[in-house]
Amino acid sequence: MNWRSATGLWELPVARRPTDAPLIGTDFKYFAKITALVVALVGALHVVVTAAAATFSRFYYQERLFDLRAPGVSSVEIPRIIGGYIGSIVDDRVVVTVGSSLTFGHPFTEKWTMAGNLNRMGIQTVNLGVTALGLQGISHWVLCEMQSRNIKARAVVLEIPLINEMSWLPHQAPEAARTGPCPSKNIGGLFRVFVERLYGIDWLPILRDRYRNVDPPDCPRLERRVPDGYYATSDAFKKVIPVFRDNIAFMYAQAKSISDNVIVFVSPVYLEGLAGRTDQEASVREQFAGVLKMCQEIAGSNCVDTTPMTAQERNFYNLSHLNGNGAKALAELIAPKFAR
Repeated sequence: MNWRSATGLWELPVARRPTDAPLIGTDFKYFAKITALVVALVGALHVVVTAAAATFSRFYYQERLFDLRAPGVSSVEIPRIIGGYIGSIVDDRVVVTVGSSLTFGHPFTEKWTMAGNLNRMGIQTVNLGVTALGLQGISHWVLCEMQSRNIKARAVVLEIPLINEMSWLPHQAPEAARTGPCPSKNIGGLFRVFVERLYGIDWLPILRDRYRNVDPPDCPRLERRVPDGYYATSDAFKKVIPVFRDNIAFMYAQAKSISDNVIVFVSPVYLEGLAGRTDQEASVREQFAGVLKMCQEIAGSNCVDTTPMTAQERNFYNLSHLNGNGAKALAELIAPKFAR
């Protein structure tokens, strides 16, 4: 009992009503509802942002695939990103160009690429070049992604990236060097690829166009001296000829399943500029001639001979990359192969 001094009366304590007890169950339900609402809002926001980014990609990158060698882009995700881009952009009305940095047009804006020149000629073209790509990458990262989605193209232009391939192939075990079956089967376009990854601001490295305003310099920037070991030796080339040829044939057969019109070329190298810059000049010339022969044996008249380009300095940004003139010259060599 409590003593109330004001009245001088004894007062019995009042029992607390059940409703005065902590509402633990009610509070938990309220918290669960708020949590579910927040998760739903975040999920909806993610879907909206993903849809906006995928739409932006389709409109801004209609002619060239993103730079997938940008910082922050995981190599594990590259094939699915390529496949998603293909699923969103490519159909049987367009030509696709597939290859390494030479096809991509590194390090210049899209208009200075082979694909950009073909587009200006009225040949609707999509550039699927990826920096540092070799024959296995072309097969597994690009052509397999087209096959898994059953996507056809009006024509496929394939680069045989000579320098990239010879920097990799001689160092591989036989079983690793030979291109095998497609490693996975992916489906869907850009929205499906991106919505399954909570990228957030990690979108920026993928969607940022680092080459938007980069034009070729007025004159080539040729190396004074190429580092020793940059070009493979003749002995290294001779050892890998069988697997090199098999990988070209495999790539060509894949492309034929995508389009009836498949065009192949060996990436041009500034052969006349090698003198005094490397001790492997004779070896590089041998490799170029040998791979061109493979190309002609496999693709016949669909193999475009890029030999005329290799003697003209005005075509090159450096010894193994084209400038604007070179990309235009390459497009002019390839364009007659398309049925008008």
